Amino acid sequence: MLLTNDDGGDSPDLMPFDPTELGRFVLPPDWERILFRKFEARAASLMAAASPFEEPEAAVTFSGKHFCFTGKFEFGTRKACEAIIERLGGLADADVDLGTDYLVIGKLGDVNYAKQVYGRKIEWAIVARSEYGSPFVISEDHWATALHNEPNA
Repeated sequence: MLLTNDDGGDSPDLMPFDPTELGRFVLPPDWERILFRKFEARAASLMAAASPFEEPEAAVTFSGKHFCFTGKFEFGTRKACEAIIERLGGLADADVDLGTDYLVIGKLGDVNYAKQVYGRKIEWAIVARSEYGSPFVISEDHWATALHNEPNA
C-alpha cells in the first residue's frame, strides 16, 4: 500500500509497484507504535460494542483443538487447565494466534475486566474473531461444563 498508493481497497488485485522504490523504502522509526495504536483502537471499538464472550457461548470440543488460557482459574493453575486439555487430545497455546480455537477466561479474572479493561490475549482474540472468525472466547464456567460433559475427562 505504501509503495503503490493502493489505499482505496476497492480492488482485490494487487497494484504494480516500482522495485527501485521498494529498495529505497525505509520504515518509519515508530512504525510499531503506529501499528499498535491502530490495533488498540480496533480492539477498543470492538470491546465497547459487546462482551468478549460469545453469545451464546460456542460448543466446546477438545480433540485436536487449540486452547489458550488467560486470567486466574477456580479450576486450578493454568498448568492444570493445560494438562487436562492435553489429556483430552487438545493442545495448549501460550498465546492467542490464528491457530487458536478457544480462549478461556478464568472465572477469577482480573478486577479490571469488570471495567472492560481487558488483557492483551483478550484483545487479540476479539480482533482475530472479528476479522477471521476465531478464536471463540469462552468463560471458565462454560469450559468446565464442557469438561464435565466430556466422557473421557
